[in-house]
Amino acid sequence: MDDPATRRACTRARRAARLAFVLWIALLPVSAVVMVLASLPEWSVVLPVIVVLPLVNYFGLRSSRAKRRQRILGVYPWERYTGVVQVGQNGVPFVRIPRPDAPEKSISVPVREHGARRWRRIVAADPKQEVWFAGDPRIGGVLALPGPRALALALQGGVAAGGPPLRGMGYEEIRRAKNAGFGDPKYVV
Repeated sequence: MDDPATRRACTRARRAARLAFVLWIALLPVSAVVMVLASLPEWSVVLPVIVVLPLVNYFGLRSSRAKRRQRILGVYPWERYTGVVQVGQNGVPFVRIPRPDAPEKSISVPVREHGARRWRRIVAADPKQEVWFAGDPRIGGVLALPGPRALALALQGGVAAGGPPLRGMGYEEIRRAKNAGFGDPKYVV
């Protein structure tokens, strides 16, 4: 992550996830005090818990995704592509990128994050625009608009999901993938 813009984008994503997490946690006692002062029934104190706990879980997941993106960006550099983002018939956006071991062939890497809706809108607006990809398309990586903006995880199955390495990958490629967190159950999100 030598690029200052990438470092800023990762820091901004982590900071936003942490801030949202802290605010939702702080909302819990504040809402309980408000309900007590408003003389609401005792059972209504449970309502903030029902609302806040799923949101806390969501923001914790968001934070772990930011960590995963940062780990991938620490190992793989950005590569620039134009016109490689598409939306499949099932509505899942994907990038079609040349394979590192066979550049004449391409491989599709689906966007498997909550950013899929945002990437569908991006593709609808301009399917031929430039995008950045950091990673190995046989496993997965980070997809972004130039800047970097709109960071999203684009992952295959196999190593990306904690499974066995893909065939045809050399020792060095597997080592890089493991350094980026692929194959590590702690980073499967």
